[in-house]
Amino acid sequence: WNFAGRAGRMRKDIVGNVFLVDYQDWPEKPMDRFVGYSIEPAFGRTVTDASDRVHRALAGDMPAVSRRDEEGLRVRSAAGLLISRAAKGDLAPFVERTLGGLAAEDRNSLVEMSNAAHAAIGLPKSLLATNWTVDPFGLRRLYDNMLAKIAEGEFDELFPVNPHDKGSKKRYASIFLRIQRCVFNVQHAFGAVAAGTAVDWMKGLPYPALLAIAVRKAEEKRAKKIVENEAEKAANPNARVRTPREVDVNGVIRREFEMIEDVLRFQYVQLGKAYIDILNLALRETENAARIAEIFDFPLALELGVATKSGWSFMELGLSRIAASALEPNFPNSNLSVQDARSWLATVEVRDLGLSPVIVEELKKLNLVQTAA
Repeated sequence: WNFAGRAGRMRKDIVGNVFLVDYQDWPEKPMDRFVGYSIEPAFGRTVTDASDRVHRALAGDMPAVSRRDEEGLRVRSAAGLLISRAAKGDLAPFVERTLGGLAAEDRNSLVEMSNAAHAAIGLPKSLLATNWTVDPFGLRRLYDNMLAKIAEGEFDELFPVNPHDKGSKKRYASIFLRIQRCVFNVQHAFGAVAAGTAVDWMKGLPYPALLAIAVRKAEEKRAKKIVENEAEKAANPNARVRTPREVDVNGVIRREFEMIEDVLRFQYVQLGKAYIDILNLALRETENAARIAEIFDFPLALELGVATKSGWSFMELGLSRIAASALEPNFPNSNLSVQDARSWLATVEVRDLGLSPVIVEELKKLNLVQTAA
């Protein structure tokens, strides 16, 4: 099962290795016999089993974002795929090929509704084709929001910046809230909370530091609540106040891992790419294409957990995020290319860098530094 899901990466590795540790001691031996299974495309199943929701989504009533509603997430993706195919111009044959089991009337209805949705959204086919997992109606709302801001001359607040820049947390809080309110059509402030963790992650903070920050914030929140309770009790002795529970450190750590791996490195990588594509389009359409070069590639920084070109170059050489973060400070201008990074490592005296022995060993294993060093 692990082999099917992770060991082979599509278009990267066609094979992989799975190691079963002490398999002979397992109480059950699930690999001793073959268990048959069938593969069914999620798209076809969603359109068939949730046809009413797909039709409503194509009409602009996309399901709310909720991890508890897995079907809703599939409905959003199915509608986005249909609209992207309408933009591409091959919707009818695509529906015929993938949904041949549906009645002709139902297939024609999907084609008509998808074409109507595409016409109403009015975004370029290239943008819809590469961002079909994101609500296309939400992308249109985001585009309109950006056009309004540009018309008001408020350019700067739209631009993602390098996380190392002063005020970056405030900027990303604004960007994440804009994504929430336009794409997801919700008003809560989760985006601002996620932005703080996102900036620390992109700056290269290691997991222990990120987890320590999360635990400290939870403890500070509890302490603040205790003070508020005491003040309320002093003002009203008859008031009933509940003492906050002790901080569940394990729970805080699990939520922080979930925030980084599921929300930031998955959801917001996709959303961030869509955001940058929309910003590019808005700048071109308003004759401000010269400013496109100012856009920081924050989806890549979110995915890698490193925020400089030099750091990205070190990771492209095969180094871990921690090693890349440790080497980054040697290049304040952060513009080291991959070839320049390789050349520098081949000539530098590693002992002068003050690196951890673990990182030095990593460099040696990749043959990036001289063994003698």
